Amino acid sequence: MDLRRGRVGTGLMFGSTHLAPFGMVRRTALGAVAGAAAVGASWAASDLGGRPRWWAVAGAIGLAMVLAGSFPAARRLGPQPGWVGLTQLAWLASVYGCVPETDHVVAVGLLIAGVAAVELVAQEQLPVAWQVGIFGVVLWAGLYGATARQSALVGALFGAWPVLIGPLVARFTHLGRAHQLVRWAVTGVGAAAALIVARTGALQPTIGPALRAVAIYGSVSLAIAAVLGWAGGRGRPVNATPGHP
Repeated sequence: MDLRRGRVGTGLMFGSTHLAPFGMVRRTALGAVAGAAAVGASWAASDLGGRPRWWAVAGAIGLAMVLAGSFPAARRLGPQPGWVGLTQLAWLASVYGCVPETDHVVAVGLLIAGVAAVELVAQEQLPVAWQVGIFGVVLWAGLYGATARQSALVGALFGAWPVLIGPLVARFTHLGRAHQLVRWAVTGVGAAAALIVARTGALQPTIGPALRAVAIYGSVSLAIAAVLGWAGGRGRPVNATPGHP
């Protein structure tokens, strides 16, 4: 396997054998494939064909597309090998915290840890398609584990917040200029919010408390992250090296 050329064999979740370069359209399309595969693999377990859960199907595929589209921005904010794996583990931790069925979560965690280990050994981030495929696997873990409980589906989808909060905040603050510790802090804020939602509203038998928890903790975490991004990047040169003052 030649990681530098970006050519690897992939399965259903990975979508392509030619992995670089990836434009926005192709990344988004790959995200849609990963999302659709995750939905299909958990269709029966979570009764996703039932009318009350149509939103989860659309939400899962849309989330996968957004994750794939924003992936380059996420990697710029965390360029270290293994960093993407940490954000994926943070998402998986939220899934574990809210879904009724968890037997499969450990195996997914081992997969993520293995990929992160490969990156650390090679000192290079794996191609985009691999990482988008793993996002699809984590998404499947949440959808499958929810076993049709709508509050758990909400928690599983919101679990991706640590991955998305950095690129989102970077769009309207100076987070891209901030020291690497500030960027890590922003991701940590998102991870904390996702875990709180997972252990509060997402554990309830109905969907209402989960939606309220997302609204509250999502808004609070976004506000905190925005302050960090604004303050952390203020006054730093545009070409500041990530992780250095």
